Amino acid sequence: MDFLPALSCGAHCLLLARRPPVTVDDNVLAGRAMQRFWLTATRIGLMLQPEMTPLIFGRYGAEGRPFSSRRDASALAQRVGRNLASVLGNDVIARGFFMGRIGHGQQPKARSLRRDLWELQQWANPNHSRTD
Repeated sequence: MDFLPALSCGAHCLLLARRPPVTVDDNVLAGRAMQRFWLTATRIGLMLQPEMTPLIFGRYGAEGRPFSSRRDASALAQRVGRNLASVLGNDVIARGFFMGRIGHGQQPKARSLRRDLWELQQWANPNHSRTD
């Protein structure tokens, strides 16, 4: 599923924290950095597509975290993690919080709706008005 798009993209990116994200604050900072990166890429006309599978399942395998009822899933996740670490190194993988493909391409034909704050508040609380 990811192999052919990976070969056809302009580049791959990996965002790294200074130290492995552990706390909620670490993860919030990582999310802010990822959002800033994505918005900047979009502003300059680049397309970005997450490819988080290697990071996520590699981490599950390394931590021995159960995530599937399939008996071989953990071993496969460990293999993904080892393969990624053999290319990038264990320290890089531990600090990585976002992977993606980036490059030029056509604008997607479908996007999620971007609603303004007032509209979201109205949905959450129908009695809310613009003057509140």
